[in-house]
Amino acid sequence: MSLFGDLLVSKARADILDYLTQHCTREVPVSTSAIHDNFSKLHSLDRGAVSLALDDLRHLGLIEISAGMITLTLLAKRLLR
Repeated sequence: MSLFGDLLVSKARADILDYLTQHCTREVPVSTSAIHDNFSKLHSLDRGAVSLALDDLRHLGLIEISAGMITLTLLAKRLLR
């Protein structure tokens, strides 16, 4: 991936994490399709970049994805205080 592509995915990760901190709780998760739609349309990112950013956040232990729903992990909540 090019440097521009890396920067784009880094920005996408930060924007998605910011969005999730505002809209997601343990009790009320956010659907992956809502994230894809929101960031593909409003932020002009292709679905591949959004998927890659979500996968990176999951590997970092900041989000959990289960049955198409995203929740913040306890680690993410602690780091975001």
